[in-house]
Amino acid sequence: MVAFARARTVRTKWWSCCTLTRAHAGNITRVKKALRFAVFAVAATCMLAFAGCSGEPSDEPSSPTDTSTTDALEWEPLTSLDQITVSDTELGIEPSVEFEKMIKADSTLISTLIEGSGTVVQPPGIIGIYYAGYNTRDGVRFDGNFDKTASAVSSSGFIAGFNKALDGQKIGSRVLVAIASEDGYASGNADAGILAGDTLVFVIDIIDGQYYEPVGTLVAEGNEYATVTFDNGVPIPQALPDIAAPADTVSTVLIPGDVTRTVAESDYVVVNYVEVNYATGEVLSGTYGGDSVMIKLASMIPGWRNGLLGQAMGSRLLLVVPPADAYPDGDSSRELPAGQTLLYVVDVLYVVASG
Repeated sequence: MVAFARARTVRTKWWSCCTLTRAHAGNITRVKKALRFAVFAVAATCMLAFAGCSGEPSDEPSSPTDTSTTDALEWEPLTSLDQITVSDTELGIEPSVEFEKMIKADSTLISTLIEGSGTVVQPPGIIGIYYAGYNTRDGVRFDGNFDKTASAVSSSGFIAGFNKALDGQKIGSRVLVAIASEDGYASGNADAGILAGDTLVFVIDIIDGQYYEPVGTLVAEGNEYATVTFDNGVPIPQALPDIAAPADTVSTVLIPGDVTRTVAESDYVVVNYVEVNYATGEVLSGTYGGDSVMIKLASMIPGWRNGLLGQAMGSRLLLVVPPADAYPDGDSSRELPAGQTLLYVVDVLYVVASG
């Protein structure tokens, strides 16, 4: 890989792969894959997903193929990003990038070219980016995705220099970074044509990203079956006393979110949630207090597929899910008996189109 040091799972403290899928191996496997690899598969690009991709051909010959290090080459120091010229284009439109070849940074240099007005990126949250990457040794643009779909990626899943460039940035920003070899590929990356000692330059447009909490004004505190209380800031649904559970899934919007962006059947969604037993009030699972998770809606229990479909990014939902739409035969992996109605509070933090 060129930018990802390793694949990272979108983590959580409580979340079990069995929790939101019917308990059989096929579903569990699919959700594990969705959590671990969704950021690559949703909008895969050469640099961010696959090793061994080649960039555009150079106008001049690059260093000899038997050279595995740049130690013997003659470099000019790259001490300021003023040595790199980036044309002024709108966010999401690829700029031209010009610099003298054979310049080398001893430490990573970062500049915010366009400061966005959105929320600050919070690792390991999911963000949508365009990018272009160059090698200063030969001037080659070795990868990028401005001509493709923006990539949905974890904001902390990259090589160290790329992570540093994203740290503290706001959604809507354009960032220029020159990554010193120690923050990139100190030993080189033969598949990408990167030698030990190479400095890499990236232009990164952060076009959008996940919410970290619901967006909008509270419009409901519950429905005819349940209400929501809070325990140390965590929303906990509770069934109303002496009210029989519904026969069909009931989905109630508590906070409306950004209604211009809604969940489609084939989408991935990033969520926080808590799951409670309707009859006993026991909290069964959840992600509040940990990290949000990315899941593919089509892989989830029917109550989630029906309850989240068409809902807005940034919304908070209360779901009342009968056994037929959850686990009609129970879930032995976590000792959930058959016939249980379940309550969920779900925060829809990000919506990513599949493909």
